[in-house]
Amino acid sequence: MNIQELTKQENELLFQIRNISGSMSERAQQLLDAGIFVSYKKLHQEYANLAAIGDTEALKRATFIQWYAVSEPSCFSGIPGPNPWSADLRLDEEIEKDVLELVQQSILSEQIDAEFNTMLTCYFQISEYYFKYFWENTSLMKKLYQNTQEINFLNALKQLSKRDFRNRGQMGEYWLSRQIK
Repeated sequence: MNIQELTKQENELLFQIRNISGSMSERAQQLLDAGIFVSYKKLHQEYANLAAIGDTEALKRATFIQWYAVSEPSCFSGIPGPNPWSADLRLDEEIEKDVLELVQQSILSEQIDAEFNTMLTCYFQISEYYFKYFWENTSLMKKLYQNTQEINFLNALKQLSKRDFRNRGQMGEYWLSRQIK
């Protein structure tokens, strides 16, 4: 699959997620019954597959999905995470590690674009614990800490506000909702 096909799949999932309502438990059950958690898990795997062959946009989206899985309740995002709303479904931890390995390679080889670097810095500032789960005292952690010193969170949001996030899946919707005018 290519990034356009995955975007189409993700947009279809987002349409379904937006049409779910009720309490957190009711929403979670509807997402489970509709197969959305399983579909998002597969989508994450497909993004990771593309990222492994060098697709930077897919790497950004796979990273976002796995970060968002721990940062937002599954009943709102449709992404299975380590919380009670995704019925013990989770993203594949080995795939998460592989994606973060690619992130680490990109950062340490300085083959990361400014947008992704800024996104990662924001993710790290919001949910540092997620990254620590995978890497304790490594070069990546040091670089992310360094970035938080160099990139002020509000300035980072302003930088990202200049980017076009339309039609970039849930990652795009997230960043569009955070834009500062």
